[in-house]
Amino acid sequence: MGFFSRLRNLFSSNINAALDAAEDPEMALDQIVRDMSSELRQTKSYLAEAIVNAKKLERDHQKHAQIALDYRQKAKIILTDDDESNDYLAKEALLRQKENEQISEQYKSAFDKQQASVDSLKRNIQKMERKVQEAKAKKSMLLAKQQIAKTQTQVLGATSGAGDGHAFAEFKRIEDKIDDLATRSEVDAEIHAEANIEEQLEEIEFGHDVDLELESLRKELLLEDNSAKKQISDS
Repeated sequence: MGFFSRLRNLFSSNINAALDAAEDPEMALDQIVRDMSSELRQTKSYLAEAIVNAKKLERDHQKHAQIALDYRQKAKIILTDDDESNDYLAKEALLRQKENEQISEQYKSAFDKQQASVDSLKRNIQKMERKVQEAKAKKSMLLAKQQIAKTQTQVLGATSGAGDGHAFAEFKRIEDKIDDLATRSEVDAEIHAEANIEEQLEEIEFGHDVDLELESLRKELLLEDNSAKKQISDS
């Protein structure tokens, strides 16, 4: 997979799903960043090789351009000696001039293409270096984000399950038992209080009957006494 394809994977919306599936998200991100850094180093090695090749092409271009100039200069020298028998040498020198000019142009064309590749690689390396730094920063942010989400999940799990654990359930059971005992005690106290009231009421009612009976007996005795006195008076 290419460098920029790996970058797209790193920054895509599916990165969270990929991290969830990974056994160790931090290890997975570290590996991705290492792979990106490795590809960056490899690209730099390509750049170094491309620069070397460009320099060779430029050197060959300049060499053959200089050879062409030298043959042209030789043709001039031959023509200035006023010896027409040497004209064929001048022509030969001009032919070699043309040959080297053509070779020089070929090297120049190859050099221009190679230099364009060098410039392109330099721009890509600059982009890659920025992306690697962004990836490192992104990695730290993603790990922090994952840790926050993990902590929130743990907190939510603890709070949503509050009171559901064994200790909470046991405490609730004892609390309910104590409340039940307290309620029974209150009921017993109320029943006892009502019984006392009934006893008091019965005592009051019993005492009232005795008082009435006593009053009735007094009246009866008074009537008997009056009757006896009347009999004595009549006799």
